[in-house]
Amino acid sequence: MQQEQSDSNKPDSFAGREREDVSGERVEDYPTRKPQAVPADWMPSAADLAWARAKHTGIALDRHVEGFVLRCQAHGYRYRDISAAWRSWLLQDVQTHKAPLVAETPTVSGISRMADKAAAARQQVDIWASVADRLRQRPSAETGAISLGGGW
Repeated sequence: MQQEQSDSNKPDSFAGREREDVSGERVEDYPTRKPQAVPADWMPSAADLAWARAKHTGIALDRHVEGFVLRCQAHGYRYRDISAAWRSWLLQDVQTHKAPLVAETPTVSGISRMADKAAAARQQVDIWASVADRLRQRPSAETGAISLGGGW
């Protein structure tokens, strides 16, 4: 037996609330459409796929859709607008580098990402090394005292 719990932090709790638009007319913020589970065979519309391809080249959209459907089913997520939910998940997964990549995209592959991180780390070390070199080359009373009073 599955129970649905109301959570005031979820957008579902805003159903039917109204506001005034710029013209002063009453407009419903959220449609009263009931949230629905994501079906196992759900696929994005042609418009959704065109939007995703235009904004996110290099992402394996078929694998992302499969992951979206499975995660939604595993957690029992329900949405009023499944297409909008998928677009939102795609945006978030791309930003957090969790979206599956097309295998032919060498510049953003896992190996390339590790290489990018290693290059950034090397650059940071090089910056610190150059600062240390400049400090070593600068004569000062402190560095003289340290080198003269070593006694080690």
